[in-house]
Amino acid sequence: MIEKSTAVVFSIFFILWGCSSEEAAVSYPVSSAIYNELNQQVGCDSKFVEDKKSDLFNSNYYNHWMTWKGQVIAASSEEASLNLDGKGIQDLHVIFADKKGGYDLIQDEVITVKFLMKSAGGCILPFEGNQAEIVRESKP
Repeated sequence: MIEKSTAVVFSIFFILWGCSSEEAAVSYPVSSAIYNELNQQVGCDSKFVEDKKSDLFNSNYYNHWMTWKGQVIAASSEEASLNLDGKGIQDLHVIFADKKGGYDLIQDEVITVKFLMKSAGGCILPFEGNQAEIVRESKP
């Protein structure tokens, strides 16, 4: 009896151990939507009612990999805020997968980040994502 339950515990452990977080992250869908599209559909520029904006975001963008380019407004080793439309406020806030991912960022530089979308932006709050990774940099 003990042998059977021990075998079950070990089986569950090995199944969970075999599913790395990187493997799970790769299974998320990819969206090619740009910031302006999302802003018009579910952000500050959207004309839809809140329920429809929420449904659109949850079905088309939440937990989707996105790749956006923007100007660094604020940054730390672990996170960054980017201006994507040139209007002077943060449009995207990301948390890096690597806790030192933003360490070398420079104020006002333009970067491209790949990230997992987590929350919709609005007129006050930015879009938010995590698991961010800088995919291209261009110094000012």
